[in-house]
Amino acid sequence: MEFSYGATPEEAATWRCSKVEELGGPIGDVASHCLYVAEFLFDSPVTELACVYYPKLMKITAEDGAYLKFTLANGLSGSVRVAFSEPRGGLQSTLDNLGYEIFDTQGVMRGHGTLFQLSGYPDEPVPVRLEVDRFTERYDVQVDHLVNLYQQVIRHHAQSIIDGKPLTGRDGLHNLELIAAAHESAQNGGRPVII
Repeated sequence: MEFSYGATPEEAATWRCSKVEELGGPIGDVASHCLYVAEFLFDSPVTELACVYYPKLMKITAEDGAYLKFTLANGLSGSVRVAFSEPRGGLQSTLDNLGYEIFDTQGVMRGHGTLFQLSGYPDEPVPVRLEVDRFTERYDVQVDHLVNLYQQVIRHHAQSIIDGKPLTGRDGLHNLELIAAAHESAQNGGRPVII
């Protein structure tokens, strides 16, 4: 999730760019999403995290960007690149870039436009899509039903209250622990942090 944000005085003044204590910046604003999506996709929590900041070139208080390496409890590992300092050529290319790649020995699956507020509705600027590349052939996977992730989270929370089993907030706390661990690692030369 690398894009341009904070280049104008109005953007630079927002919490994402100016209030480090509120855990904004690319790590708090978007790396957090990348990490919980990885945990969801592989049904395993992050147990170790290492991070380094990108070169500081922007006039914002928060970090310009970061590279994170993580390990899940099931032994899988991955990486996350996030930045506010990376123009992508316009809205469509920026939104298409907000996705993920899952690699194995047989191929790669790429999610395009999948880590943002897009839900696959026809009026959105880019289509949400999944692509499989088997190195000799490439094709899109047809997804029958897309949902708005934010609406789904709200419904899940409301249903927990209706069922008399309100959420504890543990997932949110874990996500904040990952953000804090990323900053701790980056401030210590990229030393891995055990979660």
